[in-house]
Amino acid sequence: MDDELAGVWDDLRERRTPEALEKLVLRYRPLLDEVAGRIEAEWPTPTDQGNLRSYGLFGLIDAIQTWTGPPEDFDAYGRETADRSIREGLERRPPRDGPEPA
Repeated sequence: MDDELAGVWDDLRERRTPEALEKLVLRYRPLLDEVAGRIEAEWPTPTDQGNLRSYGLFGLIDAIQTWTGPPEDFDAYGRETADRSIREGLERRPPRDGPEPA
């Protein structure tokens, strides 16, 4: 991990700045996109990629804000938390009448 990323994690932990949180969300956004794409491919009913990312973003933000381990070990925790958040969001969706829109 580079020194700049370590500094952003330190800034978030010590000062809780919104800028640090935003930088970390942007840094780990590809991780969220990867998880959303995998779930979209395996989910039994059609899903909107934007909804998946929205559900996962809540999980990613929570993961970043609660992570206390070494920054270089965050990826697995971030993936797991985003995955859980997306699946919970999908399961909470109200049932639809009729087919999903194309």
